[in-house]
Amino acid sequence: MAFAEIHNRRFTPELLKIYAAALADLSLEQLDGAIALALRKLGRFPAPSDLRGFVEARTEARELFAGEEAWGLVKRIFARHWHPDLGLYGEAPALDAAAEYALQTIGGYRRFAQSEIAAENWLRKDFLEAFGRYHATSGRLAATREEARTLLAELERKRLEQTGRTEP
Repeated sequence: MAFAEIHNRRFTPELLKIYAAALADLSLEQLDGAIALALRKLGRFPAPSDLRGFVEARTEARELFAGEEAWGLVKRIFARHWHPDLGLYGEAPALDAAAEYALQTIGGYRRFAQSEIAAENWLRKDFLEAFGRYHATSGRLAATREEARTLLAELERKRLEQTGRTEP
C-alpha cells in the first residue's frame, strides 16, 4: 500500500483483486524484488505486466549467470580431469543436470578438446543456449539438433512405410 501512496494511487479492493489474480503465481521474494526495481526504475505506478517483466529479467539474469558459472566449471574440469586417451579421470566434480545436458549438446569434452581457441566462443554460445533451454523447459529436455534430425528421419521412414513408398 505504501507503494501506491508514493504515486498518489488509490488502491481499491477491486484493484487489489486484479493485481492478486494477475500475480498469484509469483513468490513473495519475486514480488519484493520486482517492487524494489519498480521503485528505482519506473516513474509511475507499475502495472502487473511491469512487475512480471522485472521478475522475468531477474530470472533470465540469474540463469545466464548460472550458465556462465557452469561453463567455467566445464573448463576447469576439462583442464584438470580430462585426457584425450582416458576421458574423465580422477575426482572430477559432478555437473548438475542442466550443465550435463548443455555439455552433451555441444558434443561433450571430446568435441571441446577438438575445438580451436577461436571456436571456443561458438561452443560457449551453444552451451549457454542449451543450458537456458534446459531451464526454459523445466528439465523436460528439448531435443538436440542430432536427436531432432534422427527423430524426423524415423518419422519420415514410418510415413513412407504406411504409404508403401520408398522415397519422399
